[in-house]
Formats: sequence, C-alpha cells, structure tokens
Amino acid sequence: MKITKAVIPAAGFGTRVLPATKSFPKEMFPIVDKPTIQYIVEEAVSAGITDILIITTRGKGLIADHFDRSPELEHILEKSGKTEFLNLVKNISDLANINFIRQKEMKGLGHAILKAKSFVGNEPFAVLFGDGVIISKEKPAIQQLIEHYGEYGEGVVGVTGDPDRIHDVALITRMAMEAMLKYEKQQEQIRLRQSRKEHFISLLTQSEFASATEIRGIARQLEYDESRVRVPILCRIYREDNSFPEPGQVLEELRKGRGHWQQDFSYVMDETHLLVFKTVKVDGRRNMVEYREEIGEYLEHILKWLRGREARATFYAGTLQNSFSQYYYAYRHCKWLESHVRHPGDIVFFTDYVREYFRTLTPRQELHRIFNVYESETPDEKKQQFVEMIRALEETNYNLSEAAGKLYI
Repeated sequence: MKITKAVIPAAGFGTRVLPATKSFPKEMFPIVDKPTIQYIVEEAVSAGITDILIITTRGKGLIADHFDRSPELEHILEKSGKTEFLNLVKNISDLANINFIRQKEMKGLGHAILKAKSFVGNEPFAVLFGDGVIISKEKPAIQQLIEHYGEYGEGVVGVTGDPDRIHDVALITRMAMEAMLKYEKQQEQIRLRQSRKEHFISLLTQSEFASATEIRGIARQLEYDESRVRVPILCRIYREDNSFPEPGQVLEELRKGRGHWQQDFSYVMDETHLLVFKTVKVDGRRNMVEYREEIGEYLEHILKWLRGREARATFYAGTLQNSFSQYYYAYRHCKWLESHVRHPGDIVFFTDYVREYFRTLTPRQELHRIFNVYESETPDEKKQQFVEMIRALEETNYNLSEAAGKLYI
C-alpha cells in the first residue's frame, strides 16, 4: 500500500535550546536560507507524501504562517521584478496539503502522534520530527523507510548513531515500540470496556423495558455474574458552584475503601451523582440488620473522607436484587428516596420507607392508567373534573383527606 500521509510532531517547548525558543519555535530555526521544518516537509514530499499533518501548540503560529500564502509579500516581489524569490515563496505553500492541529496538553510524543488518529485513519503513515534533519547521499531517509515497509509490511524505525552500536540501539528502539503498542492495545481495551459499561448502566437505569437478552449479553462481556445479590446505592454529592469534590474523585476514593468487590459496578451519572451496584453477602441466616451493617461499613471510609474535606453527600440504598431485569426498579427506589425524603442523613435505606413509597406510587400509577384508558370515552366536563382530582392528589402527595379538602368533598 502506497504511503501518502505524514505526521510531523512540532509541539515541544525546545527546552534544550532555551532561551532562544522562549518566543520562537525551534522548528523555524534557519539552516542557511530555510527554516528547519521546511527541509523536513520537502523530504517527505520527495518521498511521495501528499498530505501532511503538523502538530503544534500555543506560541507556534509562525509554522502555519510559513506554509501559508503571503499575498502582500508576493505582490511586492512581483512588482519589484524579483521573479526568483516570488517563485520560492509561492512554492512553499504548494509543497503539499498541509494541515495543523494543536496538542493542548504536553503529554509526550505518543500523545502528540495520537492526535493524528482521525487524519491517518487505518492507513500506514510516516512520522518525521520537526527539528531533525537527516542528510542522505542516496535516497531521502524517509523514502528508505517507506521502501522497507513496502518490502516487509511492518513498522520501520530509522536509527542514527555509531555504526558499531547501531544493532543495540535498534534493539532497544524495537523493545520500546513493542511496549508502546502493547500499552495502546491495553488502553483500547479499557476504552471498549468503559463504553460497554456505560451502555450497560444506561440499560439498567433508563429503560424499564430494556431487552433482558441484550443486558445479559453485555454483562457476560463485562464478566458480571447475575446470580450475585446486589443493592443499588445512589450518591448525591452536595456541591456549590462545581466545587470540590467531583463525583469521579468520590468514586475513586470509594473503590479504595473496605468491601469494594470486583463484582461491584459503578458509574458517574452527572456532576452531582454517582451510582454503585454493591455486591452483598447473602445466606439463609442473614437478616436485615446485618445487611444494613454491611452497607454502613462499606460507606464508612468515604463518609470519613468527605468529612475530612468539609464535604457532604447522602447515600440512598435501594432494594436487594439478583436479577438484572429488576435492577431498573431497584434504581428507581433510590431516585424515589432522593425526591421524597426530607432532611436525609448520611445513609438512607429504602426499607425504612416502603409504606410511604406504596402510599404515593400505587395511586399515581393506577390513576394515570385509568385516565389513559377512559380518556377517549370521557365527556369533556367529566374529564376536567378528573384532571382536577389528579392535580389535587399530586399537590398533597396523594394524601386522600387533604385532597378531598382541596376539592371541597
């Protein structure tokens, strides 16, 4: 496959040649009458490269300016009859299709090259350093590497140095490249697992009628055992103006605490909420007191951590479940606690509010079901009365006596 794309990392600070690079990119240092990076681009073009991505950072706009058109300068050169210089200036912007992208954080060479992922796609590409000029008496160095790639079909690295030690250097370079590829593969697996995990959690919490087959299929990929008994714990973090702590920080610290198991799965939901499906120990002799003690011990570390930072959160513990198809309802129990329990403490258990839950939920479900069924057959004057009745019940939290008072019954 012909290689037509090249990536040139040019985002470094150039600390080895400070203070010269404080306000001037090292890639623009002139060698005779050309900046260094122009030699690099010309080498790539001579090897058949047609598309180039240069990775820069803040303070390196001069590189983009150099490869751009300069109408004012061209006009002056043309007007003064300096045709040779005019052609030189025009040729710079026509060398290749040159694109630019910024590396916003200095995280090393690998991170810089990764910024070119969408540019190169799945095609093989060349990498040239923006400040490394290699003079070859025969073919350009990058062309030699491209030809070796065409012959062997594997990644090729060019190495310079003492000829007597070139084998050792090449071996070390290969080991480093293999380690980098292994790391990238691991990161890709982590990203894939995170994507599956997010989809899995969304199915459990956002869809009452999610496919059980799909849920179990993703669970198998994530190696989650459905037979384990778990309890959903919804954490509400009280933050003012996006202050510390962030949910991700709380979740990371929670995982360090006592009792966080491999079969637990957790997720940051938004800027103030995180959700954990906590695996609990269950046997025939286990009672509710022991269950509450286990949850309390699990949350003891994070509560102490929050207090030490003058932060506060409430943890809403739902109902025990051992079937993925029931996790949606267990999670809704946590949401109900958050919306109905006034002045909550550190930990709120759904088992303490079961009676209140059914007192509010059942009438609401039944009334709306009845209304939906008979809406088309109910006369307008009766329909309005029914709407007023539902509104009165909702305003009084489904307290029948208070609702009757509002309706003057």
